[in-house]
Amino acid sequence: MITIAIRAWSRPRSREVRTISVGLVKRRPLLLSYRHRKDNMVLTLNQFKRSTRAPQSPYLSEPNRLGDVIAAIQVMATYKFYKTSFEDWSDRIAADKSQADKWKRIFIEHPEFFRLDSARERASLVWRRQFAKRYDVDQERAVTADEAKEILHGPRGDRLSRNPLTASDIKTLIDTAVNLHSRALEHEKDKRWWIPIFSAVGALIGSFLGAAATYLTHHG
Repeated sequence: MITIAIRAWSRPRSREVRTISVGLVKRRPLLLSYRHRKDNMVLTLNQFKRSTRAPQSPYLSEPNRLGDVIAAIQVMATYKFYKTSFEDWSDRIAADKSQADKWKRIFIEHPEFFRLDSARERASLVWRRQFAKRYDVDQERAVTADEAKEILHGPRGDRLSRNPLTASDIKTLIDTAVNLHSRALEHEKDKRWWIPIFSAVGALIGSFLGAAATYLTHHG
């Protein structure tokens, strides 16, 4: 519903600014002001915007964001170390350590797939974090619980990681990313359905205000 409240101020035979204000309930307010200078009338219609729009989905923040997320999933799901620094991930994903800040931002903006450690210096794939540390990175194989304990307390304690994901697991994550991207696109389209209607309403209000201004000019 649109509520219109008109207020007009005028002083006979003066040049003061006369203002008609129109309030739109739960919409952007409009202000029509005009100056009566001799025989000329100047009309100005301003639309004041309010920052009420919801934040944009991270999937739509950059043109290739979906591709970057998929690339990160593929690399982080299969690399022998499940967790490493942003520079190392940047080097392995994009062959460019200088893009570390870019990948850190991606990891932060997509918690559905990635996590940072408590020091916020390294990142990992959420799915791999669910596995126990029973992967020998030197032998590139899963080990038993007893073998893992022996390695952990020996000189190769830092050579234990979490199991890489299977091809099926990776496909599931990629499909999820694609679906989330599609949903973000649909949601963005849905948010814009009212624009043509609101434009028509704005034109109608503009015509009404123009007629009101003309009336006040001749009878004020």
